[in-house]
Amino acid sequence: ISEGLIFENWSVESFDIEKLKGTYRDVNRPQFTARFGMDFGFSQDPTAFVFALVDEIKREIYICQEIYKTHMLIDDMYDAIKKLGFDECEIVADSAQPGTIAELKKRGLHRIKPAKKGQNSVRDGIARLQDYRIIIHPRCVNAAIEFSNYVWEKDKMTAQLTSRPCDDFNHLIDALRYATEGLGRVAFRWN
Repeated sequence: ISEGLIFENWSVESFDIEKLKGTYRDVNRPQFTARFGMDFGFSQDPTAFVFALVDEIKREIYICQEIYKTHMLIDDMYDAIKKLGFDECEIVADSAQPGTIAELKKRGLHRIKPAKKGQNSVRDGIARLQDYRIIIHPRCVNAAIEFSNYVWEKDKMTAQLTSRPCDDFNHLIDALRYATEGLGRVAFRWN
């Protein structure tokens, strides 16, 4: 575990994905939703895709599936997502690459859309994720590695931690930030 760790609200635990998937389709539990996010990379940085189930009432995020690979071409991305059966799902992707989003849409990911980025969107997204308990399925090894190593940047002069995250070990975390846009915007909830 790294010094200055951003997330301490996570664990790796086995859970029955099929049971959870059945639950999110249950109309009696509308607070439980499937979320999909994607961060683009190529040579140094991997392309990262995440499928998560979110329980708004219990404030839990279950990371169920990941894709994490370098040198992925558009067709590779589409094929990997289709193979998992998520090609008809709404995917929120890195808005910094509108051409890639357009090409994926043309291939068949008709519900892919760009993430909403703006001033402080990274810190706001981190704060949103810190408000949930995050459970990572053991097969999502790269998610666990990122959550174990995503840290606050240190000031070069003082070696003190800053409020800026390091731009490393953040690809699946970025995909999860995109996937969870809009969570926690309800002003009032019945318990």
